[in-house]
Amino acid sequence: MIADVSNITIITNIPYPSITISCEVHPLCENLTNMQSKLATFITVGFISTIGLLSGCGGSTSEPSIGTDINYSFAQNTDGWDAGFSDYTTLTKPTDVEQVHAVVPIPGASKALYMGGTNLSDDLLLYTTRKVTGLLPNATYTGSFMVTFASDAPAGCAGVGGSPGESVWLIGAVSTIKPENKQTRENTLLNISRGNQSTAGDSSDVIGTIGVSGIPCSGNNRQAAIKTLGPSKWIPFTTDDTGSAWILVGLDSGFESYSRIWLQSVKFTYQPWVL
Repeated sequence: MIADVSNITIITNIPYPSITISCEVHPLCENLTNMQSKLATFITVGFISTIGLLSGCGGSTSEPSIGTDINYSFAQNTDGWDAGFSDYTTLTKPTDVEQVHAVVPIPGASKALYMGGTNLSDDLLLYTTRKVTGLLPNATYTGSFMVTFASDAPAGCAGVGGSPGESVWLIGAVSTIKPENKQTRENTLLNISRGNQSTAGDSSDVIGTIGVSGIPCSGNNRQAAIKTLGPSKWIPFTTDDTGSAWILVGLDSGFESYSRIWLQSVKFTYQPWVL
């Protein structure tokens, strides 16, 4: 069978490396969209930022299928990472926040970055952030997180203000600027669009919750278990003039009591963003 291609226009008179493929609603449109995605994979990083792939097929924005992984382990140290906490007022600032290199309370486990604190504001954010270098200057990328940690928060249990497991969210964020606290009257907030609790922001994604099935709801000597969350959704970001960006992993609590995790490793995957 010969398909009718009279409604399809392929524009080739634009100087390389700009490529534009446009089409009206047509059975071959899906094939052209697939060709776009495959073509983008083989274009070098230096050219991707100058290429626009536009389609009239009504599809969503393409997302990358490959990427470069950066793996961070906290087994030996926390070098290069800066810890902090945010989302509180002058009256609800916690006094028991701990962010230290500590042994994971699991037999045979190594050390990790321990993050814990009491949520007095119904909205406490504990976070750690570091700089990623070696990317192209002023270029648009997309990044994704996979995080492994130990938690002794039980899943499926009731708690003050929310569940100790399902009302404490793990987030990943990436931004051009360093994530830092900013003061707005009596409120201390983060300076990037990282969302809030179960809602992602422009610079972040909610990767999951810290609750672990099988841990009893009551008792002070609960056994921690290892949990891996991710991959997160792809988060667009732009590098600065030096080809750098900042990544953040945080614990966003709606549980109005003490929450904690032992952060063992973070895998950050990045790739040039293709529209």
